[in-house]
Amino acid sequence: MAWHVIGTRRYFYQSELSCQAAHVAKQCGALRREWYMAWHVIGTRRYFYHSERVNGKPVRRYIGKGKAGEVAAEIADLRRLEREIKARELMAEENRLKQAEAHLTELCEMTDMLVRAALIAAGYHQHDRGDWRRRHGTNPTTAS
Repeated sequence: MAWHVIGTRRYFYQSELSCQAAHVAKQCGALRREWYMAWHVIGTRRYFYHSERVNGKPVRRYIGKGKAGEVAAEIADLRRLEREIKARELMAEENRLKQAEAHLTELCEMTDMLVRAALIAAGYHQHDRGDWRRRHGTNPTTAS
């Protein structure tokens, strides 16, 4: 459980993880529609609210207090954890694909270099970074 102060208001999070997730989501803008759900404390009472944007404006919606609020907070934490797991899986897949793409790019560059060497050896030149043309007045080298 963690308290967080924004301005003059105190928010209560069920776990330190959800508090950190709210900060990360707010800083990177990863969650645009809803960035956190929090407890709002007035005096000694805690009220659970859900913040979201409706027509581009922030709206704070009352969810509950007491046991109902705690259940809603746990559900929100589980959903947040599921989103975080999916995001990490997606990032891992993207990293795997980037590594595979890097190997493919390297292979393509080597192939281009070999083709360029073969064409130059056969007596061709590249005209204005475009088509390959045979040089005039030169005979291609022939292997015996």
